[in-house]
Amino acid sequence: MQRPPATFSEPNTTSSPGVGAPHPLVAVPRPDRPPTAKPGFFSGLKALFKGLSTLVSTPTLWPLALVPILVTMGLTTLLSVASVKLVPWLIATTVGTSTAWWSVVLQVLATVAAIVLSLFVALGLAQPFSGPALERLVRRVEATLGVPPRPETPFLTDVARSLGSALLGLGFGLPFLVLALLLNFVPGGSFVAIPLKFVIAMVVIGWDLCDYPLSIRGMPIGERIRFITHHFWPVLGFSLGIALAAMLPCGALLILPAGVCGAARLVHDIEESERARSR
Repeated sequence: MQRPPATFSEPNTTSSPGVGAPHPLVAVPRPDRPPTAKPGFFSGLKALFKGLSTLVSTPTLWPLALVPILVTMGLTTLLSVASVKLVPWLIATTVGTSTAWWSVVLQVLATVAAIVLSLFVALGLAQPFSGPALERLVRRVEATLGVPPRPETPFLTDVARSLGSALLGLGFGLPFLVLALLLNFVPGGSFVAIPLKFVIAMVVIGWDLCDYPLSIRGMPIGERIRFITHHFWPVLGFSLGIALAAMLPCGALLILPAGVCGAARLVHDIEESERARSR
C-alpha cells in the first residue's frame, strides 16, 4: 500500500548538516526573534512613564526638555491671571449680582475651573511654540532605540507640523471642552465639568503627542489619523498615563517633554510588533 505524503515536517538527521535540523523544504519560524506581542492599553499606560524615565536618566535631553517647560509655565501664568481677573466679573455681569452667597460660590468654582483649563490650554499652545525642540527629542529617543536617522527638516516646517498636530487635536476636543465649560453655568454642573475637562484635555494631548513621531516619518494627516484610531487602546492608555502624571507635583510641566519621549517609544513598539507579526 502506497504511503500518503507527509503533512508535517520531520527531523532530517541523515542529510542535513546539523543534527535535528528541520527538513530543508519546510518553512519554520525564525527562533532568533519571536513575534512581539501587540501593544495594548497597559503598554500605552507604561509608555508615558518609560518616556519620563528616559528623560530623567539622559542629561543630554534636558536642554531640549526645558524649552516646553518654560513655555508652558509662562502661558499658564498669563492665562491664570486673566482668569482670576475676568471670570468673577463675567459671572457677576451674567447673573446680575456679585454679593449673593450663591453668586460668590459660582464665581469661585468658575474661576477654579478656568485656572485648570488655563493649564490645558497652555499645554496645547506650548506644543507649536516648542515644536522644534519636541521633534528633536523624538529623534534623540529614536536614536537610542536603533532607528536610523531621519532627514532634518527646517525650523518653520517643524513649527508648521506641530501647529497642524495641535489644531487636529483641538478640532476633535473643542466641542467637548465647550460643552464642559457650559456646564459651569448649571447649578452643580462644576462638579461634573472639572473632571470632564480634565479627561478630554488629556485625550487630546495624548493624541497630539503620539502625532509627533508619526509626522516626522512624513505620514500624511489621513494616515496618521488611521494609525492612531487603529491603535486606539494603546493611545487611550497613553492618555491615562498623562492624566496620572499631571496629578504628580509639577507633573503637568513634564507632560510635553516626557510625553513625546514616551510617544516615540510607543510608536516604535507598535511598528516593531506589526513588523514581527507580518513575518
